[in-house]
Amino acid sequence: MANELITINNELTRLIAALRAAIVGYETAIKDAAEKRSTYDIEWAKAFLSVGEGTQKQRESEAVLIVAQFMREARIAEATRDAYRERLRAIQTTISVQQSMLRHLEETLPSNF
Repeated sequence: MANELITINNELTRLIAALRAAIVGYETAIKDAAEKRSTYDIEWAKAFLSVGEGTQKQRESEAVLIVAQFMREARIAEATRDAYRERLRAIQTTISVQQSMLRHLEETLPSNF
C-alpha cells in the first residue's frame, strides 16, 4: 500500500508539472490566436472594401481568397488554443482522479501506518 501512495504522489507531481507547462502554453496560444484573428479580420475588411464589383457574396468570396493566408494562420492558432484548453482539462481531470485515489488509500490505511 505504501508503494501505491508513492506511485500516486509521483504521478501527481508529474501531472502538476505538466499542468504548469500547459498553462504557459495556453496563455501564449490565447494571445497568438487573438492577434492572428484580429489581423485576419482587419485584412479581410480591407480586402472586402477593395473588391469593387459583384454581389456581396462574390465580394466576400474574393476577400477570402485575398486573405487566405491570414485566415489559415488564424484558424491554426485558434485550433492550437483549443487543443491547449482540452489538454488543460484532461490534466485537471487526471489530477482529480489521482487525488481521489490518494484520499481513498489514506482513508483505508491502518491508523498505525
